[in-house]
Amino acid sequence: MKRTLGIIGQVYKEGDMGGLCKSRSVSMLPYGCRYRLMDFTLSNMTNYGITSIAIYPGKKIRSTMDHIGTGQPWDLNRRFQGIFLFPPVTSDHYTLKFGEIGEYYSTVHFFKRSREKYIFFARPNILVKPDLDEAFDYFLKTNADITLLYCSLQDEKMEYLNTDKIHLNEDGTLLNLGINLGTESQFNMYLGMFFMKKDLFIKLLEDTLEKGDASTVEDMINNHKNKLLVNSYKYSGTMENIRNVSSYYQANMNLLDNEDYEKHFQKGARIYTKTKDEPSTIYLEDAHTRNILSANGCIINGEVENSLLFRGVNIKKGALVRNSIIMQKSEIGKDAVVINAIVDKGVVIEDGVTIVGSAAQPYVIEKGMVITGDEG
Repeated sequence: MKRTLGIIGQVYKEGDMGGLCKSRSVSMLPYGCRYRLMDFTLSNMTNYGITSIAIYPGKKIRSTMDHIGTGQPWDLNRRFQGIFLFPPVTSDHYTLKFGEIGEYYSTVHFFKRSREKYIFFARPNILVKPDLDEAFDYFLKTNADITLLYCSLQDEKMEYLNTDKIHLNEDGTLLNLGINLGTESQFNMYLGMFFMKKDLFIKLLEDTLEKGDASTVEDMINNHKNKLLVNSYKYSGTMENIRNVSSYYQANMNLLDNEDYEKHFQKGARIYTKTKDEPSTIYLEDAHTRNILSANGCIINGEVENSLLFRGVNIKKGALVRNSIIMQKSEIGKDAVVINAIVDKGVVIEDGVTIVGSAAQPYVIEKGMVITGDEG
């Protein structure tokens, strides 16, 4: 797949993430105690030989720049190729009203200069580990113009409402792309990923801007589906679709199941991330833990159950943390209670404070806040 250019697009549906995305993009949401969502997309690409990757992080670029750096963890700190980070167009550019289509066209000279013949596009909020070699071979063997990746879901509880739904003809070619409204208990979910010939991608960008009939690449593909061979590749492995606070919370909590954790991090291709050297977690005299994941650098002297602790978390004596996500460098004070909550980076919950949410609607404490008094 060295002839393939990777493109990591934006995630535009940030409104349902609340305060978690006030200062970061969805792709930079912490996950699994030490990772970010984008780590999956970057690792998938580099594990299958894609060595030139263009990232469009959107307006909240600072956390992306800090995390990605030179790309060293993904072997992308190269003299040639590597990572290309494209900030959003902020001038009065005539293409701005066309959304991401305008963003991609603003860097069209980059696409034209690149030596790759194909592109692999992915949105980083959907965590999957497809065999990209197999998918790419299918794309080439079928001589398709575009190959979309999807999975088939049983969804009797309607947990995946408003996700992207792909409708296929009997031969697997694209009929339409739409939204899942829960009218069917089983449906095909588009994974926000596709292979396309690079020259075609450029041509479609130009055609779309001239007609002004689309603002996303999905709409662009939909508009041209009858003129092109757009087929599909079915993925059947582990999957998490991070689209709101509830799905983000549940995706992290699922990792407390050993089988789920192994599927994400121990089976198949490895997931890489930015490394930080810190001492091992310390369990002090009054520490009581059950079914937790903790990163390095934590200090635990309270009761922690069914929870995830990111790097450098401090759980003080008498504190109770249950069914919660505690992010990097946060501090839970003495005798404080945190249940069914997402505590963002650098939060301080002072002594004796009680925070209680629910599994369906976890209590979210925004980055850097200091919680005093009883907030329950």
